[in-house]
Amino acid sequence: MYDIILKNCRLFNGTDFLPEPTDIAVYNGRIAKVGNIGEYDAAHKIDCTGMTVTPGLIDAHAHFAPFSGIGVDPALSCLPFGVTAVLDAGSVGCNTLEPVASAMYTAPVETRLFMNLCSFGLNSMRSFPEDIDPDKFDKKKIERVFEKYPDKLCGLKIRMGKECSRHYGKAPLAAALDIAHGLGVPLCTHVSDPDFPAGELAEMMGEGDIFTHTYQSRGNTIIDGGSVDRRILRARERGVLFDVGDARVHLDFEVFKTALGEGFAPDLIGSDITDRGAFDKGVFALPLTLSKLVTLGMDEKEVLRRATSHAAKILGFSGGIIAEGRVADVAVWNVKHDYGKLYDGAMREIDAKYFLSPQMTLKNGNIAWRSMDFRTDF
Repeated sequence: MYDIILKNCRLFNGTDFLPEPTDIAVYNGRIAKVGNIGEYDAAHKIDCTGMTVTPGLIDAHAHFAPFSGIGVDPALSCLPFGVTAVLDAGSVGCNTLEPVASAMYTAPVETRLFMNLCSFGLNSMRSFPEDIDPDKFDKKKIERVFEKYPDKLCGLKIRMGKECSRHYGKAPLAAALDIAHGLGVPLCTHVSDPDFPAGELAEMMGEGDIFTHTYQSRGNTIIDGGSVDRRILRARERGVLFDVGDARVHLDFEVFKTALGEGFAPDLIGSDITDRGAFDKGVFALPLTLSKLVTLGMDEKEVLRRATSHAAKILGFSGGIIAEGRVADVAVWNVKHDYGKLYDGAMREIDAKYFLSPQMTLKNGNIAWRSMDFRTDF
């Protein structure tokens, strides 16, 4: 007897769509069988005819409570939207992690962190931006904290927008890269309204480092003379990764369309959800960001792959794949078409040609959330 059987799924398994409707059986927190299951019994047998089923989504850029005051509650902003794993992108610093460290292990979704180079993280963000004076980076303490939590800390984060960089120039980024690479971890760099051309900052970054807010339009952008800056393209060739980091204000539809027209799609897809972005019509949750990208012309399979198996591989999460023996983190969707409006940072609107509407989320084989109108048990 299985715990759960999902019948007749349009299954995206993390890498491809299966060609025919497929069944999934779950037992003891794992995927027990993928294929035609027949008449086996289960505690829950759910007809997913017409529904798209994917691995639980991985949000590659978000901000969690209690890691900072701008963070969201993952039980409210992740599980109801098919998100089962989250990378917190720089909410905490080395002086603010310890009081909230238990949340890395007790969160209802799988959690990993990029730690902020600023010792106090984003705690002051609503009053004043964090201090990225490189002379104040506490390298020794950062190293100690990474040694203590190697299973949860997987990178460092710095913000290089004008509000932070002030008169420091590029020195904070150079120092941050030196510390991160000395630890053997990537650096995630916030590039939105930067003091310098985006390509100049990307030139400093190396393999595995993450350039986030790739398609923003405030000040200097990745577009130079109507096309993607050659320095951005060379950075990708070196192995620099590019994240959406939506937050609405950091995703411009025109910048994205120009870049996509040149084949410059993101490597990672983060919502950059915060307490102000959650449930906002421009961001709401990660599926809304995915819906924007498909509507703007990115291939559905490639969008879903980047939000599941590809993100798991890059960021070290356990999920991202639906296959026998793997953890049963699963999301069920009603894919809708011509469904309302989608918005970017300039509040431009486009018609949602593709819209992921969440129906159910399994986390570790348990039904963690379910829409009231998804009543197809039999």
